[in-house]
Amino acid sequence: METFLSQNGLSLVENENKFRSIITNKKIDIGKTIIISHPLISFPILTYNKIRCDQCLKKKENNLQTCSKCQRVYYCDRSCQKSSWISHHKLLCPLYKKSKNNMDEEMLKRVTILIEKFFNNNNNNENYLFETFLKLMTHRTEQSINNLKSFEKISNNTYENLNFNKISKDDLINYLCVFYCNNFNLHDNQLFVYGEGTFPIGSLFNHSCRPNAIVMYDGAVQIIKCIEVINVGEEINISYIDVALDRVTRKKMLQEKYFFECQCSRCSVQERCSGIFSKIDQLIEEKDQEITKKDFNTSLENWVSSESKLEQNESKFSKVTKLILSNLLSHIKNNTTDNDYINSLSEIISILFQNYSKTNLFYISSFSFTTKLFYDKIDLQQWYQSTILGNYILSIYLIIYPRYHPMIGLHLFTLGKCYWNDITNGLESVKESINILECAQKVLNITHNEGAENVDIINQVNDLLNTARKDLSCV
Repeated sequence: METFLSQNGLSLVENENKFRSIITNKKIDIGKTIIISHPLISFPILTYNKIRCDQCLKKKENNLQTCSKCQRVYYCDRSCQKSSWISHHKLLCPLYKKSKNNMDEEMLKRVTILIEKFFNNNNNNENYLFETFLKLMTHRTEQSINNLKSFEKISNNTYENLNFNKISKDDLINYLCVFYCNNFNLHDNQLFVYGEGTFPIGSLFNHSCRPNAIVMYDGAVQIIKCIEVINVGEEINISYIDVALDRVTRKKMLQEKYFFECQCSRCSVQERCSGIFSKIDQLIEEKDQEITKKDFNTSLENWVSSESKLEQNESKFSKVTKLILSNLLSHIKNNTTDNDYINSLSEIISILFQNYSKTNLFYISSFSFTTKLFYDKIDLQQWYQSTILGNYILSIYLIIYPRYHPMIGLHLFTLGKCYWNDITNGLESVKESINILECAQKVLNITHNEGAENVDIINQVNDLLNTARKDLSCV
């Protein structure tokens, strides 16, 4: 494990508060790939098992080959089928006819077969994956009684179905505990989940609600990418959950799923007193549910549907949107330093906190309604209204997420398409679509530049951007 990390310019160090941390031994620039790692085991979730190969998890819309014996799993070609057969399927194939779909049990069986092989023949090129997995924390004493009962039942079934010489039932329960607080959901280029995997190396990275790295996937391969400059000796953090959630919700999810209390720049008590990132949560925390339910939805719909541009511009929605976009969007498009970006972000958050902290503009429930309305307008092809809502959503994203987060890049692409489709404003919409798409291009070239499926999004942005530029040049 240490050798593999070192080859990638990383070190695993002890951490008094976090048990251990991954730090970098070299400066990592924005957009660079930090590490690429393979899973111990991964497989597609049920809704994707006929679209993605069970072995490599690459997408193939047609002609996946099913196993002729069990007719339960699908492969993209003979090579993947052979690899799966050697890895685990030879033992599992006869069991599928009498077993139901249970992802935890499936993961346990596949991983345990490989670990048994590892114990019997410890000369695999990927030994570091097994060694790392077996060192991951189980948090067994912190697991709920219901979890442990479920794990015991799954372990019993697995032990009865497969003959293990060097693995006990108790070991199986420990493995399930590790899965519970370490496994990853694999997502596509639009961030929709298509699979689950055990990535021992990825599990070594700690969480932050203001991460400096992101996790992407190329089939079954995990890619960790840098979204802020990380200097020598600094820790690399990813996010385990959606950081757009409020602090109370994040705290609950992290405690129940991962068994720790986050002390990042958005969550720590010290930061709450003076830290600029903690003010994000003070903006999005819902203080008055009734105000949200009664006022926000009506106000938003009136703002979007107003026929008077003067009225629209005077709205608090417009003022907040303009304030944020005019100050932060340039930090995406231009090569500003992280310090310059953070300084601008700090100034904007301070202004928002001073003037809008008692409003419901940033509440999670408000944001959920706004997002739904945005996609409703797109479905209705009401492009002008969708651009208004899209800009408002973008302004909120720029406060909550780091500037080069994939959520921002994907939303910019969607917003750029809305502007390009908005013929009511003619050339102005085309010009703005170019501006927005150039920002989308910048972000996605950082987040999506590795893996064929991810690069496909960049190609789509480039194609639309070229089309918009041609439209403008023809006038």
